[in-house]
Amino acid sequence: MSSKDINNIKSLFRKYIDDKISRKELDLLLDSIKKNAHKEELDTLLQEYWTHIPKNEKHKTSDKYDGLFEEYMIKDPKIRTLNKKKTSRKLFYRIASIITIIIGSTIFFSLINTAAPTQEKIHLSNSESITLTLQDGSVKVISENGNKIITDTSGELIISQEGNELQYKKRKQNKELVYNELNVPYGKHFDIVLSDGTKVKLNSGSSLNYPVAFLEGKNREVYLKGEAFFDVAKDIKHPFIVKANDINVQVLGTQFNISYYPEDPTIQTVLIEGSVNVNENNINNDGEVLTPGQMAEWSKTSKSFRIKEVDTEIYTSWIENKLVFKSTSFEIIKKKLERKFNIVIDCQYSTINEQVYTATFLNESIEDIMDAFQVDTPFDFVKENNKIVITKPSNTITNP
Repeated sequence: MSSKDINNIKSLFRKYIDDKISRKELDLLLDSIKKNAHKEELDTLLQEYWTHIPKNEKHKTSDKYDGLFEEYMIKDPKIRTLNKKKTSRKLFYRIASIITIIIGSTIFFSLINTAAPTQEKIHLSNSESITLTLQDGSVKVISENGNKIITDTSGELIISQEGNELQYKKRKQNKELVYNELNVPYGKHFDIVLSDGTKVKLNSGSSLNYPVAFLEGKNREVYLKGEAFFDVAKDIKHPFIVKANDINVQVLGTQFNISYYPEDPTIQTVLIEGSVNVNENNINNDGEVLTPGQMAEWSKTSKSFRIKEVDTEIYTSWIENKLVFKSTSFEIIKKKLERKFNIVIDCQYSTINEQVYTATFLNESIEDIMDAFQVDTPFDFVKENNKIVITKPSNTITNP
C-alpha cells in the first residue's frame, strides 16, 4: 500500500467518523478495504490511526464503531463469534471485516439529489436499521429511543431526535429544495415532524422523501413508499401533497393514512379528519374528494379509484401497535404480519390462504398469533429464525 493510499484511507476514515463522508467517498473507502490484499498492513494503519486520534474524540470514534459492531455482529458467522465486551480499541482493529459486511447492505447507497426526486429514486432499504440519508448522500443509522442532534456544515441545528421521533427545525428561507430520506425497515415504526410542523408516523417497511425546509409560495410535496399516517399542519397558502406512485393526495390540513407498498395491487388513502383530494399523478382533473370515514382505493391495474365507507380503525390500528382484521383473508393478513415482525411466511397449505378472519392483536408475539389462527383452522407451522412455514395438519382425521 503506497503512502498516497494510506493518506487517502486516513482522510476517508476521518470523514466517516465525523459523518461528513459523501456517497462517492464512502464508495472509495469501502472499495479500498474490499480490494486491499495487505491485511496486516491495513491492521497496522488502523492501529496507528487510533493512537493519533485526540483523547477527547476517542469516545465519539468508539461509539461509532460500537454501533456498527452491534448492528452487524449477528449478520455474519465470523463476527457473531466475537465477544461483545471487547474493548473499543480491539473493535477498531476489526473494522475492516465489519465494513466488508456493510458493503453488502443497501443502507449506504441511497443518494438523495437536491432536485425534486422521482418516485423511482425512493429506496426501501434492506437494512435492519432505521436510516436517514442526508442531502450530501451521507447515511446516518438512527437508533430507536435515541437522543441526538444533527447540524449542517455551518453548525446550525437542523434535526433533533428524542426517542422514536425526528424533529426538523424551522429554518431561514431556503432558495432551493434540499431533500432527506427516512427509511424504516420491517419490524419497526418511526415518527418524524417536518419543518412546517406536519407529523408523520411511518409504518414498517416504509420510506419518506421530503424537503428539509419547504419553499415560500410552493406546494409542500413529499414522496412515500410503504405506509404512513399524516397529521398535516394547516397552511392555506401552501397545499400539502403526498406523492405515492400513480396518485397524489392533496390537503391543506387534515389527518389521513396512505398505504402504498409496491407489491400490493392497490394504493389506499383513508381519511380520518378534514378533507383530501386524490387524483392520478400528472393528470389534470378534479380528482376525488374524500370525507371522513371514506377510503379511496386506487387500482394499479385498472388505473381507477374506488371510493367506499370503511372502519378507519382497521387502517390506523398500527399506530397503536395493534393489528385489527375484519373479514380479512389470510393472504392479506400474511403480508401485514411479515412487515410487522420482519419475517417471511411460506404458506404451503392453500386452505389457510383462502380463510377469512376477524381478530384483534395487541403486543402478542408472532408465535401467539399463529397459535390463535391455528385454533380456528388447524394447520402445522414451524418457525426457524425469521421464517415460518405453514403446512397441512399432520393429524387430520380421514373417514375410512
